[in-house]
Amino acid sequence: MFVAGEVLKPGYVGGGDIYVPASYNAWVYVNSNPSTLTDPSGLCLVSLPDDDSFACRDWQEYKQDEYRKTEEELQKRMQEEGTGRHDPSRKLPSGVHWNPAISVGVARIMGPHYGNPNIPSSDVVPPGTQNSQGTVGPNSCGVVALWVLTAGAGGHSTANDFYNYIKKNIINSVGEGLSSKQIIRLVNDNIPNWNADAYLTRYYYQWEITLEDYWYIYSPSISKQEGAFKFVKDILRSRNRIIAGVNIEISHGRLWNTNMYHWVGITGLTQEWGRGKPWQWIRIFNPYDNREEYYSAPYFYKNWRYKTGANREFIILSRK
Repeated sequence: MFVAGEVLKPGYVGGGDIYVPASYNAWVYVNSNPSTLTDPSGLCLVSLPDDDSFACRDWQEYKQDEYRKTEEELQKRMQEEGTGRHDPSRKLPSGVHWNPAISVGVARIMGPHYGNPNIPSSDVVPPGTQNSQGTVGPNSCGVVALWVLTAGAGGHSTANDFYNYIKKNIINSVGEGLSSKQIIRLVNDNIPNWNADAYLTRYYYQWEITLEDYWYIYSPSISKQEGAFKFVKDILRSRNRIIAGVNIEISHGRLWNTNMYHWVGITGLTQEWGRGKPWQWIRIFNPYDNREEYYSAPYFYKNWRYKTGANREFIILSRK
C-alpha cells in the first residue's frame, strides 16, 4: 500500500535487505522490474508467475545471518564444481527447498557388481555404488534412467531385466548406448501408458525431411540458459519427466567438461531461484552411481551437451 507516496512492505519498512541494496529504496517495487518479478507476500522478490512465494513464507523469522551462511555455502560449492573436491551427492543446506520437483527414487540393480566381489548376483547393488550402471550393462545410462523415470518401464522388476529385454527383443546394439531417437521409439512402442517427445536445438537433416521422419520437436529457444530452465520449470510443474543429455567424466560419472555423452533425469529446481545465481540449483538422477545429485544451474548448463556440438536436447516423458 502507499502512505505519503512510500511503498510499505513487511520486512522492508525503515530498512531493507542488506543483500539486495535496491531494497533500501522505499520508492520502488520489485527493484523497478514488475514485468518479470513480483512480491506477493511483501517479504522478498520472486520470479513470475508468483507461485514461488513459499520461499518468502517465513522471511521475517529467517535470520539474516543464516541467510548469509547459506548463500556462502552455496557459493563455495559452486567454486568446487569441476574440481576433485566436488561431491555432487552431498545435499544442499537446509535453507534450500525443491519446487517444482518430482520424486522418482533410484533403480533396482542386481549384482554381481564387477568392481565389488562382495555383491553377488542375489543381492541388490546399493544405490551410490560407483558405476552401478555398469552392472546393468555397458553404456546403460539411458536404460537405467528410463526404468527409474517410468517406475519400472512397464513391469520390469529390475533395471537389469529391462536392459536384457531390450537387447533380446528390440535393440540388439543397446550396449553401444541409446540415442535420443531410439529412446523415443522405445518408449512410445514398448512402455505402456507412457509417451515420449524429444526437443532438440538443431533442425532436421535433409534425409529426414525427404523421408518425412519428423521424430523430434525443433526448439531453438532452449539453447539459451534462461529458455532452457524456464522449459524445465514448466515441465516439472506439469509433473512430467525429463531426460537430458549431458557430458560426464567416465572415471567418476560426474558432470564434466568432456566428450563422454550420458543420460540423466532432471527431478527438481530450487524454490529460491528468484534470489539469484547462488540459489539456482538443479537436482538430477544420475544412473552412473544410481543416486541423486545436485549441480548449480550455470554448471549444469555448461555441461549439457557442451563439447559434442551445438545441439542440446531434452526428452519429455508423459503419461498417456
